[in-house]
Amino acid sequence: MGTVTMAVDAVSGGAVDATTAVTGSSPFDVDIVILSVDPGYQGHQYKLEWDPSILAYDGQKHLMPADLTICADPVPVESNVYTGCARMSGETTFTGPLNTVTLHCIGTGTSPLHLNTLIEDPAFGTSAIAEMGYFMDTALTDASVTCQG
Repeated sequence: MGTVTMAVDAVSGGAVDATTAVTGSSPFDVDIVILSVDPGYQGHQYKLEWDPSILAYDGQKHLMPADLTICADPVPVESNVYTGCARMSGETTFTGPLNTVTLHCIGTGTSPLHLNTLIEDPAFGTSAIAEMGYFMDTALTDASVTCQG
């Protein structure tokens, strides 16, 4: 069985940042990133949660790297969004950003950016998916955002 490490990048692009601070209510992006994978994967899914008293959802973009072009429409609710993408065939060892989520501040304080595990949500928890359709062992790294007035 393969293994994968996935993370939330609190500052879209570049190195994976665990925290960020945002002033005002302008939209900002966070990325869902695969940091490492062994041996390869054919698809991925994620469920990202936040504090709905601090953050609100604006949108999500599938970046579609490495032919991960078969993507489900994102399903947003007040405190989370989930979706995923897959390849037609074969595995990839791509590491880097998979999806970008756009949020904005509606309150002040610090909100977690939490990737649900498969234990927390067996149907839509965060994981890479191997070519034979099984969920890979997945280590997850969360982030946070602090909204300032």
